[in-house]
Amino acid sequence: MLTIMGILNTTPDSFSDGGNFTNLTQAIEHGLKLMNDGADMIDVGGVSTKPGAKQVPEQEEIARVIPVIKNLVKEGVSKISIDTKSALVAQMALDNGAIWINDESAGFEDSNMPKIMQHAQCVVLMHSLNLESGVDAGELVKYDNIINEIRTFFINRIEVLKLPKEKVIIDPGIGFSKGLDDSLEIIKNINKFNDLGQTLLGLSRKSFLGKLSGIAEPKDRDFVSLGAGIASYLNGVNIVRTHNVLILKQFLQGFKACVNENLY
Repeated sequence: MLTIMGILNTTPDSFSDGGNFTNLTQAIEHGLKLMNDGADMIDVGGVSTKPGAKQVPEQEEIARVIPVIKNLVKEGVSKISIDTKSALVAQMALDNGAIWINDESAGFEDSNMPKIMQHAQCVVLMHSLNLESGVDAGELVKYDNIINEIRTFFINRIEVLKLPKEKVIIDPGIGFSKGLDDSLEIIKNINKFNDLGQTLLGLSRKSFLGKLSGIAEPKDRDFVSLGAGIASYLNGVNIVRTHNVLILKQFLQGFKACVNENLY
């Protein structure tokens, strides 16, 4: 069973859809569309994570995401994740109806976050080396054994954060200090993290897919993203985070109904 996480960026500068949903009405409408398209969870974020993105004051982040979460809850959306590194933002999101925290810093950025994580239903922990030198920075990183090194990172973080396995969601952080070959290696071996908790891959429209396909514009990468998402599903991932929920949902419906499972 694959969980589909729909991306709702309320940012003016995200790499793929920055500025599309900064208006509250537009953001709510898009969140509802993602649910109608088949999303199991909506991931609401107010800060861009692209290389070189500007820092955003907490109060501005709060102003971007909390009204959206409140209004989605009023509309009956009960499965909401808050994408933030701020403990204050995470706490306010939980207070207003979010149930998951998605922290790309894995609890490193804000010393208060580990305490707030205890109150979430689930917590996404992401691996990153926090490189700031551009979209190709991941190609400069050389791992001796990328799967083992990321596993060690997560084992240590889970122990430090004191999170029970049922709360943990592992995101190896494709696009964050990972090159093309690293990203493909992670996708092919995602099942090697499943003993630590649920697994999540954020593949949608990312630069490694641009390198793989030759498609320059992120917004034009939905079908190559779909291919990577389905491969991840076959390789054992639990959650795929995507901009285009509809094509993933429809593909899965047809695929699961027709595939001969003995072939896999």
